Amino acid sequence: MLSTDVVETKSRAELAREAVDYRIQGHDLGEIGNQLGVSAEEVVWLVDEGIRALSLENAVQTRLLDIRRIDLMMSSIFSTAASGDIGATAEVRQLMRLRRILEGSYRPPPPQRARAHDLFNLEARPDLWAIE
Repeated sequence: MLSTDVVETKSRAELAREAVDYRIQGHDLGEIGNQLGVSAEEVVWLVDEGIRALSLENAVQTRLLDIRRIDLMMSSIFSTAASGDIGATAEVRQLMRLRRILEGSYRPPPPQRARAHDLFNLEARPDLWAIE
């Protein structure tokens, strides 16, 4: 009599997660390969992919947590900054900059271009003649 077992097909991401779990539990590559139905060489690739995916997930979660913390800090000092406190205003500007960096929308200012007449003006370029 033939078995009517349905072979479950798993996505590569699921296999990678399982491979990492088995590896954490201390199983060797051959055992993991037998369990997942892949070669030991493939297990190496799956474990690597799984670890990279975990690192990326953790990085995203950490970034979101940091953004929430920045928002909380900003809300606590924003009214002081809005009333004209110079120190609080500087803190809010720094927090806004950090938030944009974490969101990926920060663009650093372009580097200043040297002007031709500044290249020979030693007073404008103390780095050319400064002795350290």
